[in-house]
Amino acid sequence: MNKKIFIWLIAAFIGAGLFAGYVLATEEDGFEDGALVKIKNQKTIYLIEEGLKRPFLNPEAFKAYGYSWYEVETVTEEEIADFETGPYIKTPTILIKANKLFIRKWPTRFSKILATAQKDETYELIDNNGSWYKIKGGEKITGWISARYAIILDEEMDEFVATKEEAKKEELKTETTKTEETKTEIKNETPTATETAPTKSLTLTYLGNGKFSWKKVGTFSQGYKLVWSKTANPTYPLRDSDKYAFYSEPETSVGYVNAFAGEGKYYVRVCEYLGGKCGIYSNQVTITLLGDTEKAVEKETAQAVTSITLISLGDGKLSWKVNGYSKNGFKVVWSQNSMPTYPTRDGDQYHYYSEPTKTSDIVDNFSGEGKYYVRVCEYLGGKCGIYSNQIEINL
Repeated sequence: MNKKIFIWLIAAFIGAGLFAGYVLATEEDGFEDGALVKIKNQKTIYLIEEGLKRPFLNPEAFKAYGYSWYEVETVTEEEIADFETGPYIKTPTILIKANKLFIRKWPTRFSKILATAQKDETYELIDNNGSWYKIKGGEKITGWISARYAIILDEEMDEFVATKEEAKKEELKTETTKTEETKTEIKNETPTATETAPTKSLTLTYLGNGKFSWKKVGTFSQGYKLVWSKTANPTYPLRDSDKYAFYSEPETSVGYVNAFAGEGKYYVRVCEYLGGKCGIYSNQVTITLLGDTEKAVEKETAQAVTSITLISLGDGKLSWKVNGYSKNGFKVVWSQNSMPTYPTRDGDQYHYYSEPTKTSDIVDNFSGEGKYYVRVCEYLGGKCGIYSNQIEINL
């Protein structure tokens, strides 16, 4: 074959590949709900939510919702131009749902009680540790409460949605009036109902061996409750015969159930967790469980943790990789004293994450500025198993 023709064919092949890559790149579907984005060379961070890009008012609001800085994707202005700008995300307000709720010094149920919050009281949310909220009330009360007994209010979004719905009603009313005015012959016409797609939904599917998966439509920022029982239509808060598993990460889509009340038929649903209660529920799935279901699930998922590798991403941000599976999640422990542990010593602090898929955290200088030692460990319930390497960071 002529050398020039051969070179031309190679160049054409490469060019076709690049063009195909370009076409695929331009056919991206965009960003899913919950994505965090920042326009290049700009400081504002946006949350993609229900077709809107909502700007965070300040770093304090970003921190209060428990987001991580390194989860933010840098994009061009054109990539998010089709998203309407929604209301600002401000430092959120917490509504207490329990009749009485202790405010503690640290995010653990054994910590010192500083004050007591009452039902329907509101506080400012200033930090988020997954299952714990750090709240502020007035000038004196600052401490931690259990997140399961409080809900985050989003009054700006509620007002925005209400305004949009009112505008749509007015527009529909105007269109209806115009239509009525143009009618000359058709009388007593039966109105046709218009179906609208739900803004949120959950669809539950059984995968066998006590394992379930669910698909979502919409934003579920506080996670999910997987509820099951031998009595139909299990709920959260629980009835006497119900049981639940809590998954706090919005990205979670898999959960497990067991035969906690003996062998037989069980009814299972997953619901949107709203802090102390559920929002929407999925379809109900009926399954038959054997007494050894829990063991079967553990056998399917359990691969002993052999090592954890921890790295620092700067500014208190951490990331780790795990060889194996920690079904009870992880403890992040840090201190100004070397080799922090769990249970903690005096001077140690910890964060607990129950999700086996968790691989990141942000720690703070709770004992003042200086050098801190950090480790991550496999949580075994009341104690730690395998620890990661120790790293030193300046906070």
